[in-house]
Amino acid sequence: MANFCYASTTDDGLSSIQVGLPATVQIGLWGGGPMGEDLNIVVNGPPIVMLKFPIELKGFPDPHLRVFELTGVGGGRTTLEARVPSTGALYAAPLQVTVASQDELEAMGMAFFYHGTSLQRAKELMTMDLAPFAVMEAWLLDLNEYTDFGKGFYTHPEESKRLAVQWAKRKNPQWGVLRFTLTAEEISRIRRAPAPLHFPDKFTTRPANAPILFNGRPASWIEFVEFNKHIRTKVQPQRPKDNDWTADFAWMRGPMWGRKDSNLPGAPGLPERYHQINWGLNGLNVLNETIPKQRRFLFTKHNEDLI
Repeated sequence: MANFCYASTTDDGLSSIQVGLPATVQIGLWGGGPMGEDLNIVVNGPPIVMLKFPIELKGFPDPHLRVFELTGVGGGRTTLEARVPSTGALYAAPLQVTVASQDELEAMGMAFFYHGTSLQRAKELMTMDLAPFAVMEAWLLDLNEYTDFGKGFYTHPEESKRLAVQWAKRKNPQWGVLRFTLTAEEISRIRRAPAPLHFPDKFTTRPANAPILFNGRPASWIEFVEFNKHIRTKVQPQRPKDNDWTADFAWMRGPMWGRKDSNLPGAPGLPERYHQINWGLNGLNVLNETIPKQRRFLFTKHNEDLI
């Protein structure tokens, strides 16, 4: 479990935080001393947490926001204090920290999702509301440029999280991977309506709620992807737009396409056990709620070993 949250003098709702053992959270503290200097962050209690101030997280999304990482190294409770460097006075109410076992946190049914991008974009996504993304028409040169499931916001599930890292590194020298965390209760609310669309395999399964695209039957994964990539059209528009299914499904999940999946010359897709998730509007609404947003966690080269 990992959190990104703000501690301040005006937000009583964040007077305590829970950390897994072992696990790391990221905390943003807004404010500074009378000369604008960084506040001193000290542990006042049992030394069951370790502090780290990564340079990659400095000064975003506000120059007055100091982001630090807190890693649980022992069970129990302790207190974090922010003090003004020049006087040693408390800047804000102490933050109570409870370190619990990972088994306890996992019993809550947490699910993790990963999005790889540039470091700058990852920093922006840490605090902004997520929205469906459409590939700009100027970029849509051929079928390789289209997304498999159309417009949306794409992530990798826990079992293929290393693919998010590989994607981010391949595209960006300065890379970042954002992790989103949802509880079982939050996922159950997403599932209520509209239902998710799940393709467990590439060619066999036809989910009952899949759109009817060809031959009067619900689409298989390959039919859905080829429709979105404008492969199965007799007349190819010059620059067709990304299809938009984000209002129809809470999320869309399935394997990743390669040219050989459609009997085209080129690279094969990844084995179908590796999945991607494209979030619809209902899923994004929950990911953008205050508490799930506070759980966002940023991986960079400084903490890649945590992923």
